[in-house]
Amino acid sequence: MASHTTATQDCLRVSEISLVIIGFLRPTDLARLVRTCRAMYEGGRPTLWKAQRSLRPLLRLLPPDAWSEDLDERGSSIFRITDPEKIEWTRFDSFAQHVRTFCWDDVNEVSPDTLSVLSGRGRPLFPRLRWLSLTDRTGKIGLPSIHLFLVPTIDHLVLSLISFNAEVAIMCQTFQRVGATCTNLAFLELWQEEIKDVDGNSDDIPTPPQQLTDDINDALAVLLGGLPKLENFRASAISISASCVEALAALPSVVQVDTHLIPPDMHTVAAAAARSSREGRPWFNALGELALGVNEMDRSTATFLRAIRSKALECLVIECFIQPDSYTVKHNLEVVARRPSLRTLMMGLGHVPEDSSRVYETLDVEDALQPLYALPSLHTVDIRCASLVVSANAVRDIANAWRELSTLELLSLMLPHGGVEKPSLTLEDLIPLAVNCPELRALGLPLNAEEVPDGATLERLLPAPSRSPLFAFTACYAPIENPGQVAHFLARLFPKLRAAVYRDTAAKSLPYETKKGTFWGKWKIVHNLLAPPPPPPPGPDQAFE
Repeated sequence: MASHTTATQDCLRVSEISLVIIGFLRPTDLARLVRTCRAMYEGGRPTLWKAQRSLRPLLRLLPPDAWSEDLDERGSSIFRITDPEKIEWTRFDSFAQHVRTFCWDDVNEVSPDTLSVLSGRGRPLFPRLRWLSLTDRTGKIGLPSIHLFLVPTIDHLVLSLISFNAEVAIMCQTFQRVGATCTNLAFLELWQEEIKDVDGNSDDIPTPPQQLTDDINDALAVLLGGLPKLENFRASAISISASCVEALAALPSVVQVDTHLIPPDMHTVAAAAARSSREGRPWFNALGELALGVNEMDRSTATFLRAIRSKALECLVIECFIQPDSYTVKHNLEVVARRPSLRTLMMGLGHVPEDSSRVYETLDVEDALQPLYALPSLHTVDIRCASLVVSANAVRDIANAWRELSTLELLSLMLPHGGVEKPSLTLEDLIPLAVNCPELRALGLPLNAEEVPDGATLERLLPAPSRSPLFAFTACYAPIENPGQVAHFLARLFPKLRAAVYRDTAAKSLPYETKKGTFWGKWKIVHNLLAPPPPPPPGPDQAFE
């Protein structure tokens, strides 16, 4: 008997071919496709329901006479199960089995009574869930209902709250429930939501991380200790206890850690780290990336870093609120320099002044960075602090030591000396970076661009045409006289440069600036001269659909 199907239809019945097609489609297009035929319906339904951000699409599969949707006082829709006796779960379960990712951002979308009905089933809603992200601003709705989603298959969990301390008992219960069910977790993030005003704006002023209560810290430490497959822990806006850090340090597979420690816990952790080092016990044996926040950098920080046993630490980020002196920074970097695997170093040292009357010692980059010149494989160095100074010798040493450098940012958040002195680094001092760093693509430095080297000087110092790939340059507190000449010099030094940005955080004009905004305006001219020209308008013969 002759077949009535085409070759195309036969191909679409091959699941591998259908999945390739489905993978390229947007959700709206996929929703249309699954309505075309049974083959596309069966092949596309798992992908269509794979990721969900709301419970309502699935709850609407329940019998229509068992639920309603009403508007609250804000005009938002709330789903309510009005007659639990009429509920039949077959369609819901048929589609819910396909959900692998659930990001629940609006826990108020269903009524409390509805959550009670769902809990009454005694089984999780999504039996094959892998990724759960739950945002509960108050901690009173989503967290008590988290058992609806917890299954052993979950390996990625994100909890977002304004305050993790608002409901201590609920938070502790949440960690206990997660630990009892989700022992296969590989990723755990505790995210502190920003507090925004009625217009959706948040305060840009950095605030200290939230310190968890003792009970919550104890529950979190127990949870972490029972996650043998954990690879990534993030809690950058939260200060965890020493016991939590010790639990993380003992895990065999932890590769990434991002957290903050207050001074008492930092000292306790440092003592535990030193003890583990002496006794040969595990202490972050597999760590590849560490982002550590501290109130201030001191000897405890160095002890913590020294104890890390991993041979694969590639990225180190250190944030502290109070700027340390050059000696302390250098002492800690001497420890860092013992990590030949390190490729990325980022330090934010003193983002906000401890008090307006305190005099901060300017970080001497030339002296502080010397230990790091033993690491030739560094490709990203980003240091931002309240006050720093970069000399020509520092730039020359950097260019000679780090030939693989891709990003170099050395930026001061205040005037380099807290007074009237201009940056000492000149345009001519940038030449070693163009000559010796063939991978450098982003550069930010305090600079004095008032004097521009003439052509003869540039020919002498840069006899061959520059092949530098530098694309973006940030000039910090940089006085400038002639933007045209500066742009011409930078274009010869960095022929691929397309962005030149001026940066200062002063509320009023600098001591060496006649009027606030003068330098910004001139550097804007430099940027415009370096930016690529816009594409030509389409010709009369060019057609656009």
